[in-house]
Amino acid sequence: MDYTKVYDEIREIMESSQFHLLESCANTIADKLLAGYELLQKVKICIQKPSVAIPGQSQKRGSGAKA
Repeated sequence: MDYTKVYDEIREIMESSQFHLLESCANTIADKLLAGYELLQKVKICIQKPSVAIPGQSQKRGSGAKA
């Protein structure tokens, strides 16, 4: 398997598409890879959101819930 080609395909999806949900992004990537590579039977996609500064959230506010 040519991992450079896999990377290029994922990069193309990420740069040319806009997703409102990470799940939609992951599904698009998975569908593309599974359709394009006969040897793949399943894939695991891990996506992380970039840090985004949200105006007005300079202080940590607790809701009582713990993660």
